[in-house]
Amino acid sequence: MDRLHVRVANHPGAIEGASMSEAKSSSNVKFGKIEKPEFVREDARGVFKEMLSFGDWKNLITGTMKKGAEMGHHYHNHTIVFFMVLEGSVEIKTFNRLTQEIKKDSLTTCQAYVFRPEEVRVIRYLTDSQFILMKSHAYDPKNPDLIDHRLDS
Repeated sequence: MDRLHVRVANHPGAIEGASMSEAKSSSNVKFGKIEKPEFVREDARGVFKEMLSFGDWKNLITGTMKKGAEMGHHYHNHTIVFFMVLEGSVEIKTFNRLTQEIKKDSLTTCQAYVFRPEEVRVIRYLTDSQFILMKSHAYDPKNPDLIDHRLDS
């Protein structure tokens, strides 16, 4: 069973000792925006920023997107997604299929968002941007866990 490893209390998206599948359905998990790093160390060598200290991630994606581009328009059955803006700015819109709640948020450099599997999401790039994306399940072409759902941005 995949276990979340939590080092920082009250971190968004973290439940002490919960599995990824339990986290998906638990009302105690705080998914959503991560405003700032959990920990920052700055010295003569440079800067170290710890953005996330939980999870059992199966893949890491990096990319660049141009101003005005959109990605998303889908949801998952099982996959939890961590998205972080390395440089730039984005606007995020989500629709939770279980609660019918619509949310809008924005992220700038060094901010992140943890998506619930059941959240339809669209990410619109406000500037040319660089990002990373991590998923709790690796992509499997035989069972892609990616359900298309158009969401007006």
